[in-house]
Amino acid sequence: MIILRYFTREVLMSTLVISGGLLLLTVGNRFSGYLNDVINGDLAADMVFVILALRIPDLLMLIIPICFFLSILYAYGRMHMDSEMVVLSSCGFSKLRLLAYTMLPAAIVAAVVTALTLFVSPYTKRQADDIIAQQRNRSELEILTAGRFQPVRKGDNTTYFFERFSDERDHILNVFIAEEPAPGDPEGTATVIRAAAATDKIDYGTGDRYLVLSDGFQYVGKPGEPDYQEVKFENLGQFLPARTIATAPIYREEYASLATLLEVDRPDYKAELQWRVSLPMFVFVVALIAVPLSHTSPRRGRFLKIFPGFMVAVFYLGGLTVAKSYVEEGRISVQVGLWWVHGIFLTVGLALLLWNNGHPLGRFSGRTSSRDNHAQT
Repeated sequence: MIILRYFTREVLMSTLVISGGLLLLTVGNRFSGYLNDVINGDLAADMVFVILALRIPDLLMLIIPICFFLSILYAYGRMHMDSEMVVLSSCGFSKLRLLAYTMLPAAIVAAVVTALTLFVSPYTKRQADDIIAQQRNRSELEILTAGRFQPVRKGDNTTYFFERFSDERDHILNVFIAEEPAPGDPEGTATVIRAAAATDKIDYGTGDRYLVLSDGFQYVGKPGEPDYQEVKFENLGQFLPARTIATAPIYREEYASLATLLEVDRPDYKAELQWRVSLPMFVFVVALIAVPLSHTSPRRGRFLKIFPGFMVAVFYLGGLTVAKSYVEEGRISVQVGLWWVHGIFLTVGLALLLWNNGHPLGRFSGRTSSRDNHAQT
């Protein structure tokens, strides 16, 4: 029992540390992408962390299985390097027993991944997509920030500024608009507008959208020249370019509940169901592969098998992804589905377990060579 707790603690702690580091890197990459959306006016700054939090379960359901595989390679590789495995082997601790002990942390990780894939991730993914769609459909007044010079969308040659919102937040007050000449047009004119207030309106007859300004002045002229035209107005409509309305898909297999996936008899839904089941299965199969693959010696170092292990995980998940797309397209039957990928890597794991550096099945590490013993002394 002590050895079981020791193995479980080492593997789970390594999984937690590696998953945390990889999650930070992934979230940082997503964060930079969302910052671009904020700059483009497609996303409000205060919604970035909400969307990132909703994306975390979707990221973890892939990160955790891979990091669990790498954690076994790292933890067991360290034990081989420190001759802990040699001592256990000399006491009759077989590699089959080690495999059995490894299945306890595998079961814990698989339970977490199952909860994420079947229940948490579909819900949070739908919520994040709904928020992104709502953000991209905001009006120009909602996109602008009080007290800042900014375009409505990135790349616009019109800059907006307003002092504050009205108490009802349906008007902006003390508005300044500067429209520069089009790039590469030396004869173009610039337009500057000052207004006491503005609000956005839609012409339902044509579908055009306008920013209606009230009680102000419009100045038109060429930059750098003293001649310009001044017009006082009570109401002035500033045309706003049309934008594509973004909507989150209502029916999408990634959002479907487990009951829906079991009920709907469609290839895309069945492929999604098999994908969700495959990730917990991935945990047990890579645990089988990791036990023999982690075998190393003090001369080789504990990180020797990390890169090959990472490539195995990449090919495994890549195979599942390709198989999922083939099932959705009807190129592979639902009965074959994603199971053939698991069969290939399960066979690889059993072959490695039987071979394991030439040692019989009952011994997981064997004795170190005389050269390794000399290196340890």
